[in-house]
Amino acid sequence: MFERLLFFLGGLFLSVIEKTGYWGVFLMMTLDSCAIPIPSEAVLSFSGFQVSLGVFRFIPLLFVALAGNAAGYSLLYFIGKKLRNLAYRNRWILSLLSPEKIARGEAFVRRRGGTAVFFG
Repeated sequence: MFERLLFFLGGLFLSVIEKTGYWGVFLMMTLDSCAIPIPSEAVLSFSGFQVSLGVFRFIPLLFVALAGNAAGYSLLYFIGKKLRNLAYRNRWILSLLSPEKIARGEAFVRRRGGTAVFFG
């Protein structure tokens, strides 16, 4: 069963990459960065295979994959920024995080946000 799933997903990724080209790689890398379970390893492996066949060029593919990752992380950042106050009013989240912990976390990000993101 697991082998059939891997075979199906591999065929799906390869089909999307073949039909949509660089845009497909960009889309799948964006979705992967948005926490949608699309393994970037598989996407990049099949894309590398296309490079070896001469379908893609390496440097443009590299920049498309990086841009897809950046787009996905940016999208998640903006969603989180917009929904932050809504999340703080959610009972489930408040049961996990007390207002004091939230304030401590926000103070930490203000003080060391860039460093924490870089090393985290």
